[in-house]
Amino acid sequence: MNYNPENGFNPSLPVVARKAFSANGRRYAPGDKFDWEHAAVDKRRVGMMFAVGKVMHPEAAAPEPEQALVDLEESNEYWEKPDTYNLEEIGDMNELRRIADEIGAPYKVSKADQRKAIHDHLKEND
Repeated sequence: MNYNPENGFNPSLPVVARKAFSANGRRYAPGDKFDWEHAAVDKRRVGMMFAVGKVMHPEAAAPEPEQALVDLEESNEYWEKPDTYNLEEIGDMNELRRIADEIGAPYKVSKADQRKAIHDHLKEND
């Protein structure tokens, strides 16, 4: 496993610790430079450490966040629950019960009573 393009390990590039580990009597914290040649660690062993994620090349240390994730965090529409339901248009009692379960409203026997219970619960929790 001297050079394996499948896992990305290249012995000619510098290596840093990705996770905390011990090697040759020394402890490495994430981000510490791992001079494996100076520490007399076998190249094959370093390749295996790279494959399991204990070490990495420094350019992979801080990947840029994906723009979609940043946009999602900035917009609150993902995290907000819907304010209103079109309960009058829902004719299925199972759907009304699903909404009641979702918001914590009590179950009622008739559709009209179930709609009222959902409305009342939403007003109480605003």
